[in-house]
Amino acid sequence: NQALTRLAAEMAALQDWSRRLALSLDAEILHKTAVDGLSALSGGRVAAIYTLPDPRSKFALTGVTAAPENLASSELPFGLADVPGGRAAFAELSEWQGLRAELASRHGMPAVAVHPLVVGGEPYGFLAAFAEAGGRRAEAGAGTVAQFVAAVATALGNALLYRAVAEATLRDGLTGLYNHRYFQERLVAEISRAERSGKPLSLLFFDIDHFKSLNDKHGHPVGDRVLTTFAEILRNSSRVSDARFKLRNDDIAARYGGEEFCLILPETARSDAKQKGE
Repeated sequence: NQALTRLAAEMAALQDWSRRLALSLDAEILHKTAVDGLSALSGGRVAAIYTLPDPRSKFALTGVTAAPENLASSELPFGLADVPGGRAAFAELSEWQGLRAELASRHGMPAVAVHPLVVGGEPYGFLAAFAEAGGRRAEAGAGTVAQFVAAVATALGNALLYRAVAEATLRDGLTGLYNHRYFQERLVAEISRAERSGKPLSLLFFDIDHFKSLNDKHGHPVGDRVLTTFAEILRNSSRVSDARFKLRNDDIAARYGGEEFCLILPETARSDAKQKGE
């Protein structure tokens, strides 16, 4: 009877946390729900989630139930390229002793469990539960925790898919820059923000000279390459040698229409915007 009662309690807890995961399509909220749920199912252990912003980056701490003291950086010294066995061995991440040693050093306690997260067939990051002395509640079984981790991966997959679809409606299909609709909405928002804060706001427009003649002479495929190349120059800050004039995260590059492009530059004075445009 006790075993059945415990199993029923575990299933009820799993159902509750799975329902909470299903309520959001925001990755940040899901990260918090994931660590809270893992902590609860692990008897109150400290739990953390480390994720990969992109395949070339390092694992970064994006959620934790008890933040480590004196943490110098949210990033681990490891990325996907450092995983023993590479991408194919990501499912065996829990066996990587170097990772466990680094986690123990950062969190001040050993990691008793490391759960890899694979989302959409790609390595996403991992959840970790840590040893904690005294006062813990009963822990759920390994099978229940595994089902919870699978629910986390599914929820994150749904969030990424939703974000991709939402982002696609705001992007120009050819250049990948923001489209005219998003430009108009964002410009109104930035004007309001500038008026409230009293900080400058600049707007740059670009027009490709003789673009119609180029299309007529060389054909639309060549014209498309010109548009995508120009868009890449706007988007890719590595084309700009002076750091003062690189695009920042808050700068908005958009295709206004045809061969016309624009840049919204929050907190940028006219003189700086002129130099950036040139």
